[in-house]
Amino acid sequence: SSDRIMLVFSDSSEAEPISQQLQIGHPVDVFNTGKEAMENALQDKPALITVQKTIDGSISGLDLCRKIRSEMGDWGRNVPILMQVGSQQGLEDIRDVGQEVGVTDWLAKPYSPEYVRTKVRIAMLRTPCRWIKADVPKDEPERLHALRSTNLLDTDAEDRFDRITRIVARAFDVPTSLVSLVDEHRQWFKSCQGLCATETHRDQAFCAHAILQEDVFVVSDALKDDRFADNPLVTGAPYVRFYAGVPLKVKNTGFSLNTNEEDDDVTKDMNNLHLTKNPKDEKTQWTPTSSLTSSPPLEGYLNDPRYHQVGTLCLIDSRPRNLDEEELQMLRDMGALVEEELQKSLESGIPYPPSTKNNTNAENNKRALTA
Repeated sequence: SSDRIMLVFSDSSEAEPISQQLQIGHPVDVFNTGKEAMENALQDKPALITVQKTIDGSISGLDLCRKIRSEMGDWGRNVPILMQVGSQQGLEDIRDVGQEVGVTDWLAKPYSPEYVRTKVRIAMLRTPCRWIKADVPKDEPERLHALRSTNLLDTDAEDRFDRITRIVARAFDVPTSLVSLVDEHRQWFKSCQGLCATETHRDQAFCAHAILQEDVFVVSDALKDDRFADNPLVTGAPYVRFYAGVPLKVKNTGFSLNTNEEDDDVTKDMNNLHLTKNPKDEKTQWTPTSSLTSSPPLEGYLNDPRYHQVGTLCLIDSRPRNLDEEELQMLRDMGALVEEELQKSLESGIPYPPSTKNNTNAENNKRALTA
């Protein structure tokens, strides 16, 4: 086979921008009918074919793909075939049929030049386009212990978190805002505005990237970011284009896998908190003696063993956008309010593991986002 790329588009205006992007590295041939494409494919055996879903009255893009796979021998069975569709919803409508006839991958509008080049490059290597999952934090065992010690996973919605996500969604004019807690294999939503799902797989989670940062993690346009362009949460519902998440930290609960005496001394200096008794009902009350928002400083706490990032307060939009410095500071401030509630839960005195009721809820609530 050659190194040529074949575009099969009945609409020349649709083919032109793709052709311009691909001509940098490969010669590109454009055909307007399925019959013409079939004749030339058999002769030239291009390295990759990109075909429009609707070509002409005699044959559809799916039919062309089926014919190439079934009638053109080993080359036809192995050549990468990308199919262009007019929208993300259009992709969802034909994805299953496309897989049956042998479509390798999809170009769903809107897409950027970088996205097209990435799709083509990976298809040429005969591997499916994949998003990049986040690294595991260095303090993962301690971080998970701190998260689970809050006893918030798989619990019911609470106004103290929901009022914050409601305010954030309105203030930033986004359809979705979340308090996301990043567990071992999932991100679970303690508070959720704008989504019906309760969790997603951690490998797909933008928030898994955010907890590795010291400051707000912003993705202005996921389709232009190689880490996320092919993420199922970008190519399918909820069609994430913009993401901003401020990491949420809590103070160490005293759990440590390190037996170094110096580290032990650090973990003993817990939260500068004390517990008081209410004389009327004898219930334990959480009373802070210092604010979590004023300590530690913004920079440097990722290397401070007293603090662990357990989740995010995040914004999601299906439109590309960015945040100015004033908006970034507002998101930090709202995140600090969520941190105070997380710290209250961690210091409430309820021992880990959670109750049997919560464990049952965990099994019932394992629902990931679906397209």
